[in-house]
Amino acid sequence: GFVGLDEALSVPADAAVVTAPHPFHAPLVIAALVAGRHVLVEKPLSDSISEADRMIATAQRVGKLLAVALQHRTRPEVQAVRQFVDSGGLGLLQRADLIGNWPRTRGYFRMAPWRGTWRGEGGGVVLNQGQHDLDLLTHLAGPPSRVVAWARTRLHQIETEDTAAALLEWPSGGIGSVHLSTC
Repeated sequence: GFVGLDEALSVPADAAVVTAPHPFHAPLVIAALVAGRHVLVEKPLSDSISEADRMIATAQRVGKLLAVALQHRTRPEVQAVRQFVDSGGLGLLQRADLIGNWPRTRGYFRMAPWRGTWRGEGGGVVLNQGQHDLDLLTHLAGPPSRVVAWARTRLHQIETEDTAAALLEWPSGGIGSVHLSTC
């Protein structure tokens, strides 16, 4: 059966894993950190910057680890590419482009009415589907120093964006682009 949060946190453990929907991450993560647990939380960390900042500050204050489940970094081919990039095997970054197509039908959004809403997900294709792609791009190429982006709701009857595009520039002068869509 189900147990309450207090009961779950009364069980001796070193870590907690939070897999609840995004809007519930902050209270669950903070409770687990305050109870003395390291926390692994499902992506995204939060649906709001202020809540993410609160979780990070709590982890720092109590001296516990807080990590987001960005599991694609653990794939052997991603680790091999990261090692190759870190060793200088590709040389200076000139260009990096990302195309992330995440086809979703109307049924996908109708099946769970919280999908595609600001309150339920905190964002659309960028936050929910494309974040794995964006994480790998920055994991392998580093964070860009400049971003110009556009987001639109082109096809789906949702509150959030279903299409996003960006132009990127890295500190080295390398450039790139991002295209994400659920259309």
